[in-house]
Amino acid sequence: MQGANGSASFTDASLAARTITAEGAPHITSDVGPWSSGGSAVFDGSSDGLYTNGDSSDFASGTGDFTVEALVRPSSVSGIRCLFDLRPYGQGAYPLLYLNGNQPTCFVDSANMTAGGSVGTDEFALVSWRRTNGLSSLWVNETQVASVADTHAYYAGYDRPYIARGFDGYRFAGHIAGVRFTRVARPIVYPAAPWPAFGAIPAKPLGQYAIEVAYTGLVDLRYYAPDGSNLPDLTNTVDVP
Repeated sequence: MQGANGSASFTDASLAARTITAEGAPHITSDVGPWSSGGSAVFDGSSDGLYTNGDSSDFASGTGDFTVEALVRPSSVSGIRCLFDLRPYGQGAYPLLYLNGNQPTCFVDSANMTAGGSVGTDEFALVSWRRTNGLSSLWVNETQVASVADTHAYYAGYDRPYIARGFDGYRFAGHIAGVRFTRVARPIVYPAAPWPAFGAIPAKPLGQYAIEVAYTGLVDLRYYAPDGSNLPDLTNTVDVP
């Protein structure tokens, strides 16, 4: 959530480039952020929030993997404060990531699924929910704080997700530097800079390619449709020796 100081315009950096609608008066500040350059969005906890417009079916991960990441600095750690909500109503297999006081919590199908760790008001924290191979895990920064077996087939409501609020309110108060949802189980890494936009990839014919890398560690292998859009169900993470 980067932009000019005072801006009330928010951008979807994915290839879908959805329109983001603001409720209340959330805005960008360049004065508070987790990096030496780049700021965050400010939410008042009473009337502010964001949501995307239109069809949200590509947020429906089914029984597949996904990762939700939110880089947040709350100004209040009392009560329930929603970060990311795909629910159209209270029941059903729709993911909700929220703070219960200072504790990150995963909610699905009318109940808390798992919770753990804590966040404070003095610094930004990366709060993440990663679902991989039927296991959901909750993370604060780069530390796993909880995990649970997860057999849900996940859906997404229309005009979702909500950011910094839930479908039933419970608005977040504080700063959010970024929110990212991907239908792949990402390695959880605290970002050293704002997450980059997903750029279009030139179309390539099907075939076999040799890839040379001067890198070791975890690497995302991504597969793209001819129009350059990501096919997230065909994204793998491999360990390069």
